[in-house]
Amino acid sequence: MRRLRRIPLLLVTSAILIACSPPTGSSGVPSRAGQPGASSGGGGGSGGSISYEISGDYNASGELSFLAEGLTRFENGIWIAYFATGVNATTFFQVNTNPNNPIMNFVNPDISTTSLGTNPGDCTFTITSSDASGTSGSFACHAIAAVNKSTSTTVSVDLTASWDAHP
Repeated sequence: MRRLRRIPLLLVTSAILIACSPPTGSSGVPSRAGQPGASSGGGGGSGGSISYEISGDYNASGELSFLAEGLTRFENGIWIAYFATGVNATTFFQVNTNPNNPIMNFVNPDISTTSLGTNPGDCTFTITSSDASGTSGSFACHAIAAVNKSTSTTVSVDLTASWDAHP
């Protein structure tokens, strides 16, 4: 029954993410080309990265570069950190390191999912560091709901990730 209550939350969150996503051909991520620390994408960026693996009803894995400028911000010991494939990003993670309510959002061309660390059983977050010098940590999510964008159906996935990011 708890899972049924999460599905409307996931659908609303996914609808917001889709509605707020940039038009086709645009990433919504500011270009850092030519700037110090800029990465051309593909992970391992000079400011760190996130490595992830998704399994279950959908499978994917990869590494995304930390986007130190633009949407990413640090305030009062909390990072809202964005990781993406580069300037024309269609795959990205957003990680919020609030120790009282950590949040993970993942979007790619196929699926989108959101998990709050305060929902028992969703994800287990381990935040190793979150200060002005950067953030690092990991999370493991088991059987969380994700929206399959092509069919508008809900699928169940396991998602693990670890990140190390510094401006």
